[in-house]
Amino acid sequence: MLPSKSICLIGINSFLRQPPILWSGNSGSEVTLVAPSSIFSPSPMFINNGINTVCFTYTDLPSYSPGGITIVAYIYDPVTRETCKKEFVIKTDDCGELCELTVEKIRAQCNKQLADGTWNYLLNFDLFNSTGGPANVQILPIAEGTLSSITPNPVPVNWNSITAVFTDNAVSDAENTICFRILITNPANGSKCYADVCVELPDCDKLDVNEQLLQDISIYPNPMQDIVSISFKEQHTKAMVSIITLDGQEVITQYIYGSEPELSIDVSSLESSLYFIEITTDEQGTIRQKLIKE
Repeated sequence: MLPSKSICLIGINSFLRQPPILWSGNSGSEVTLVAPSSIFSPSPMFINNGINTVCFTYTDLPSYSPGGITIVAYIYDPVTRETCKKEFVIKTDDCGELCELTVEKIRAQCNKQLADGTWNYLLNFDLFNSTGGPANVQILPIAEGTLSSITPNPVPVNWNSITAVFTDNAVSDAENTICFRILITNPANGSKCYADVCVELPDCDKLDVNEQLLQDISIYPNPMQDIVSISFKEQHTKAMVSIITLDGQEVITQYIYGSEPELSIDVSSLESSLYFIEITTDEQGTIRQKLIKE
């Protein structure tokens, strides 16, 4: 077992014996604690306007700085959408050595755009389990967002292809690169291996389009009410047309064939919202555009 300790923060600006601090932000503000090679529970935590006592359990892996570790608290106010930052230091003991984990082919791709405009990404990487038996996979928390849905988990001995979901919370200035620690633990023999990795995130707000296909297609009206039409200027064999919600759910999928220059889709059952329309042809690839339902 990794060493854990329970700690209370009085307010959000003090540690242990410091006096209470008044949180002047809005109630329901979210506190995320981040430190190198560390796990916090619960994460995130929530505080209200006024004086708060925040308690958490801190699990310490070998620290980067012998004898102490710096914890960063990010406090996100959901009303003002502003993020505050506070650092504090606690002493740590040496937790022993961990073996080096081999991780290769790490990459990220756009997955879904959320209602608040942020994105989540699908992460893929290969890791080698050398612990001598099935091992549990953890990705330690980072300030830039939330890592979840690690599959498969646990992993057998040898090479494994892993997927995980990263949801960007836009609280840091890391731009398009995130770095995090991957830890695997064999519960049967206690063996642990880790790797610190970084991955570049694609710019999902700049959707890839096929310029030729974009010129050949008309989508109208936009905003739409009961009907949206798609017409082709050039001949094509077959095209798939999908209307997709912001969370990535395909709500309508239809096909248009070369003998049909135009396709009209009944969208009267859709709720008023922002959608994506995605059109794919064998000859010219895929385009994706925003579509508004009034």
